[in-house]
Amino acid sequence: MDRTACLLLAMSLLALPCPPVTGEERYDQAVADLPPADLANLLELVANYLSQDAPDLELERRILAQESASIKVLEAIIRWGPIHRPIEPGLHERTIVDPVGGRQSDLFIAIPTDYDPARRYPALIALHGTRGSSASARSLATDLQRRFPDHLVATPHADPDLGWGPNEPGLSRVGGTLDLLLREFAVDPDRIGLTGFSQGGHGTWDYGTRHTDRFSALLPLAG
Repeated sequence: MDRTACLLLAMSLLALPCPPVTGEERYDQAVADLPPADLANLLELVANYLSQDAPDLELERRILAQESASIKVLEAIIRWGPIHRPIEPGLHERTIVDPVGGRQSDLFIAIPTDYDPARRYPALIALHGTRGSSASARSLATDLQRRFPDHLVATPHADPDLGWGPNEPGLSRVGGTLDLLLREFAVDPDRIGLTGFSQGGHGTWDYGTRHTDRFSALLPLAG
């Protein structure tokens, strides 16, 4: 269980209904009545908690002890709040670990030139085709960033024996990529797309249709 999921569970944030407004509006509405000092303190505590390598029970207790830490406010901060650290625009290389087997793989993330952690950005996860290499995943991220300059673009790499085909182990990297984007970047959870070409298109069909609650759009190509 990742840090965000653990904190959400601890606070009983279970499938709360949301009004049909944007993430920024939901955040503004939730924190509108909080004194600025209380909000700043709560933002700092939650940001520190999410930056830990493992769940910190002492920090969790401090968060829950805050008078302003209602379920509504905490959900808004975690899902839509400006708690993400600034990062340089351009292409970044990360490593993700498969939840099953523990294998590491490359992940490339392209950041918009106007990136501001206080805003929420649409995101696009793109899956390469059969026999795609780490270099092809990098190239795909660069190309899609030019085509979608206002998006965060993420392109994970699948080893040949862990492809994107239906029910293949490589598909776990899609969920890992999405979790990382939501945890570490200013991504709007209501504007996340999944696409892929060839075998990546098959993976888009398979993973996307089984996790429709996590994506606003699916675009399989030649798959």
